[in-house]
Amino acid sequence: MKGIPAPGWMVRCVLTVFVTIFGFSAFAHSQFIQIVNGIPVDANAQTQPGGLLTVDEAVQNAVIDFERHGERGDWQKAFRVLENLPAEKRVGMLPMGNGFMVPSRVKLWRMLVDVNAEGRQAFRLFYEPKAKQLYTQMQGQLASNPAEAFKNAELIYDQYFITSYGDDVANLLGDVAFEKGQFIEAANRWKSIVDYHTDTDLSVPQLLVKSASAYVGAGRALEAQQLLGQLKQRHAQAQVKVAGREWSAVEYVTGLLGGSVRMGTENVGGASTELKLGQENLKKSWEVSFNSAKGRSALKAAVSQNYYYRSGFETMVPNHANDGQRVFVNWLGIIFAVDVQSGKLLWRTEPFEKIHPHFNEMQQGRVDLSRYDIQVIGEQVFATMVPLDRLNYWQPAVMLSTWNAQSGAKGWASGGDQNGQLSYIGRVYPWNGGGLIVSHQQQQANMTLNFLNLSTGKSEWTMPLGTITGKQNPYSGGQVFPVPEYGEIGRQLCLMTNSGSILQISPGEKKIDGQFRLYEQPTTTNQQNYYYNAAPSEETQLHTRGRMLVRDGLLLFKEVGRTELYCVDIQSQNVLWKRPTVSSAMIVDVDDRFIYLMNSELSAHSRVDGKLVWSVKLPIAGGGLSIASGPKTAFVATRRGLFEIDKNDGRIVRIVRTDETDVAGISMQLIGDHLVTISDHAVTGYSLALGAAASTSVLPDTSTSASEGQP
Repeated sequence: MKGIPAPGWMVRCVLTVFVTIFGFSAFAHSQFIQIVNGIPVDANAQTQPGGLLTVDEAVQNAVIDFERHGERGDWQKAFRVLENLPAEKRVGMLPMGNGFMVPSRVKLWRMLVDVNAEGRQAFRLFYEPKAKQLYTQMQGQLASNPAEAFKNAELIYDQYFITSYGDDVANLLGDVAFEKGQFIEAANRWKSIVDYHTDTDLSVPQLLVKSASAYVGAGRALEAQQLLGQLKQRHAQAQVKVAGREWSAVEYVTGLLGGSVRMGTENVGGASTELKLGQENLKKSWEVSFNSAKGRSALKAAVSQNYYYRSGFETMVPNHANDGQRVFVNWLGIIFAVDVQSGKLLWRTEPFEKIHPHFNEMQQGRVDLSRYDIQVIGEQVFATMVPLDRLNYWQPAVMLSTWNAQSGAKGWASGGDQNGQLSYIGRVYPWNGGGLIVSHQQQQANMTLNFLNLSTGKSEWTMPLGTITGKQNPYSGGQVFPVPEYGEIGRQLCLMTNSGSILQISPGEKKIDGQFRLYEQPTTTNQQNYYYNAAPSEETQLHTRGRMLVRDGLLLFKEVGRTELYCVDIQSQNVLWKRPTVSSAMIVDVDDRFIYLMNSELSAHSRVDGKLVWSVKLPIAGGGLSIASGPKTAFVATRRGLFEIDKNDGRIVRIVRTDETDVAGISMQLIGDHLVTISDHAVTGYSLALGAAASTSVLPDTSTSASEGQP
């Protein structure tokens, strides 16, 4: 919109105004306190078995007493309960009643602001003088003692918000957070005034504009659009002042959203890409076979001889990653790299034939197949694996090893039997120049988050995550531990345990700030035995993985083996919707309209409410679940060819035939001008340069790991 400043310019201008008006630059940087839902959290939150955060019994009893007195209208006794819980006693976590565990201070604050009109009037009668005293002290300390001023401001917000001084303090704390670049915290502070301080004398349109600006700064356009809707409905003619100039509130936020500028960081998982193909059948430009005809015969024999073991080994597609030029594959601990343009095998860690004698062991499920992961970060390839010479050991530890991406030169290794039975799970998540990864001692369920130096592999710090219970291995005993998923929102890391909970973690503070529990974790391992089954379960056959993606600041996730698809706002502790689906289905992509799930079908669920929009049956019988998604259609690789699906209604537009008719499972990636498929026995490249070029807007894989089923 003409005349509307771009978001980046706007943020700098508003920042300048904040500093000019309030003059507390030193105050803003005096100390850092993590904020959850607008409340400073306790720094000493601990974990206990099950990943559950501790609940302080004294605080929980205080909550019960407060609610009992409040129901009777005895507000003097109710507020005295809170008065007897000063800040230093508001420790531990409390349940919100919707699956969330939050810091006690958050729960107590919400209880206070939710009291009825009679309770608010009584609270002001009792505590208005105290709030005034603290506010006067805070004003006098802003210039001379900003640290103490900050403490008083937090105290007013925390314990006296519904007095006449709570809105002014919330506005000030929002400005502080905005100046520090903590946009979500700023928006939460400002919105708390609009939502819970209804008699404020501050300009509501101005607060909504500031909140929308903060959401735009954090890259959360959805929330900013919702605030724009409020402005249009209730304040359509309102004017606000920004950088000394009058603006229409509606036009200003509209201009911000039109800029589509992301100023924060957000982990968005995979990236949708467009695949444009001609009408002709696809022809291979190269192929690298890692499991030869002889090896495939040996694998078939191993499956036949051990038919009573149903580990799904025969339908496994190895995990893979790419750096835009090379594709890297982790085939049961043999790591290799292929040049995408030429199809040349650049390097490998072992001869492929070396795995053949171990097919019986793999079929018998001695090692969890999901523990073989791979990713590339910069010029380093990271892989979790069990060395081939350790496969015959009972439940061997999983080590993390690195190689140079270009040369294949061996780098550092950590964990495994040589490091005190330390066993790693899942990917390395890049964080602040290092990497985060979960580990445990062999067959021990106590999990630890490690921050690694990526150059040396040394652990610089660790923090406990609690006990994450696995399932019983039905063939060899021991536990099969779930592989965690990571997502980043603002300055917080969200870790889905794939065992019933999502943890909100502040890695910089080395603490857990909250938890969302999907269901109660079992106290004992699952003893289900699959011996003599005619076929493996569909999730075993398809090697389905639990997935969690971040879109517009919201978590979209589904655990393997569970039937619930979730959309959760982890910042405001709200479950936006939950929908039933098939236990074997896995999230493979998300766009502006739909969430795409795949098992033997591809289905589309609405982003708005999770409802099933369409579903189409496809000839999918093995691992490697993935799609290539464009604006109008999506492609799915199968043994019968590439199925092009209309994204509006799920209609099969056409089938582009390939030569891959003998694969058990297949995954695909668009890398440069090549479509690269990874099956259970080969990596194949199809050149799209002549007559059927890939879109120039094709993006490289933006996740740090292109694991099995990665979109």
